[in-house]
Amino acid sequence: MKMGKGTNVENMTINVLPETNINSATYQKYENNQIKVDSDGDYHLGIHAISTTEGWTLYVDSIIVEQIPIAEAPDSVGNLKVIADSTGQLRTNIFFNAPIKTVGGTILTKPITKKLNYGVIIKLLILLIMSYQIQL
Repeated sequence: MKMGKGTNVENMTINVLPETNINSATYQKYENNQIKVDSDGDYHLGIHAISTTEGWTLYVDSIIVEQIPIAEAPDSVGNLKVIADSTGQLRTNIFFNAPIKTVGGTILTKPITKKLNYGVIIKLLILLIMSYQIQL
């Protein structure tokens, strides 16, 4: 199985599974724990089945592709608390502790910048936030 940015054979340049001989009619499970790509975009999976003349039928079931966080990404926030506006207006107070480590467990050294809905921009300077709670 290969993957690429286009649907032509020439575009299938990323190996997903190595060439595999299937010589049994019983269900078999194949896994690839991680596929890395160089850039964002639409990718296509290609399965190339080769058999003898009037050979077997290949059934493919349950292909799952999930995006996983990279080790360098900030870990999740802690102590998340959301309080609705007491007057019923469409606003809220959000409290959380900013992450100080990456998903991979190393200490963050760069600011985290995230643009939320409604054009609000939050810049968190991790070195200053370690001991502070953020209120939006």
